[in-house]
Amino acid sequence: MDLNQEYNNVSGPKGDEKHSETWCRLEKWGGSLVFLALDPFMALPFIDLLPRSQALVIAWDESQAVKQLEAFGVEVLVLGQELEGKRSTARLFDHSRARAAINHRARRGSVGILAFKPDARLEKAVASLGFDRDRVKLLAADVSVARRFENKLKFPELVKDFDIPVPSYQILKPSCGPDFVEIAEGFGLPFVAQSGSGFSGAGTHLVHDLQSWSDAVGSRAEKPLKVSRFLNGMSLTLNGCVLGRDYDPVVGAVMEQLTGWDELTPYPLGSCGNVWGAPGCPVETRAAATNAAMNVGRALKEHGFIGHFGVDLVVKDDGGVAVIECNPRFTATLPVDTLNSEMRGEVPLFHLHVLASLGLDFDDLLERKDGPPVTQLIYRHRGNPLRLPARVWSSISPDGDSLSLGPMSFLTADHLCSDAAFFLPAAGGRQIDEGKESARLILAGALTDERRIWAIERLLSLSASYQESSYPPAS
Repeated sequence: MDLNQEYNNVSGPKGDEKHSETWCRLEKWGGSLVFLALDPFMALPFIDLLPRSQALVIAWDESQAVKQLEAFGVEVLVLGQELEGKRSTARLFDHSRARAAINHRARRGSVGILAFKPDARLEKAVASLGFDRDRVKLLAADVSVARRFENKLKFPELVKDFDIPVPSYQILKPSCGPDFVEIAEGFGLPFVAQSGSGFSGAGTHLVHDLQSWSDAVGSRAEKPLKVSRFLNGMSLTLNGCVLGRDYDPVVGAVMEQLTGWDELTPYPLGSCGNVWGAPGCPVETRAAATNAAMNVGRALKEHGFIGHFGVDLVVKDDGGVAVIECNPRFTATLPVDTLNSEMRGEVPLFHLHVLASLGLDFDDLLERKDGPPVTQLIYRHRGNPLRLPARVWSSISPDGDSLSLGPMSFLTADHLCSDAAFFLPAAGGRQIDEGKESARLILAGALTDERRIWAIERLLSLSASYQESSYPPAS
């Protein structure tokens, strides 16, 4: 089989006769939506969100997700090969071809801009286009609000008046004390040490002894750290959406957050997957998690936030929960969470984010529904950086034993209703540093012990099979 030909000649449906309620409302709105995506997989929720003539994805990476978006009629600009240096949505937006495409659409009508993790630079870049805010709008809350809530040191203080349980904690500067012995006496061993920011567990350290405390402090002795009691319970996560001051937030399905699996992540507290529905979690605990996430949404609303957010929690010994952090933006679960909502027959939170940000009607779209579990495992690379081959491709297998690389397939909500397993590698040609996502495996159903063993074996085997043909990164 000619794999390059297989990669380049993928085709798929160009849309459906039956469209979502959001599609109909955005068609009537008549403007364009632009999704800035470093990883085009994050933009898959664009499929059937709105008429394809109104949709544009501007991506950094070329990948199978680009092929899927294009097969469903979504226009995609891939610009990463024309950019050097640090990857960011602001740099993507600043590319002359991206600005030209957005300007062209803005001259015809309104434009809403979406990004996975908008920052102040992107906010300023959108304003620099010179259009009225009603004409070209970043569909995100004030990034300064999001930044404060996402900061692990500031979050507990921001939510203290909203009945949100958090682990006992202390903010300290290591150079000023207290010393390790005092901290260990107060919080017990192990305890958690966190800097203000850090993605996928990179800024979070589990401290067992003086050496691990020194590793956690590192070069940050003069900077504040948060130390908190370690709760050795199940990790949970939820997504939600703040809809405006006149509405209560909407919260999605409780997910078990798979954390610190040694086979899948180099970080002891790093996230490496999710199980939607959290079938191993008691009903009362899931209800407590939902209530805590609702209260986080209310705190965000109080600060003027509108849009998508995520909440991470830990189950306590008594069955209650403690909130450990908030991500006031799209989260890494967005694509599968959207497909899972479609499978359940509910309007995805991503759709509600778009409608609320544009000021469009959504009152009849808020019902949440139960559904079967779905599992997502994420493998984060260990060891020296590597660069993937130019062509890596995904695969769907109707039965686990035959799962292999190729031919390329598309992930849709229909696959979550079957026993299919979907393997999705990172974009071809990318450099993968330690701790960065290398591949993911998406499975319909819950993760039994037997399926866990099988899934990890297949994920590691498949990851190794395409890493073997990778080459070292340029120095």
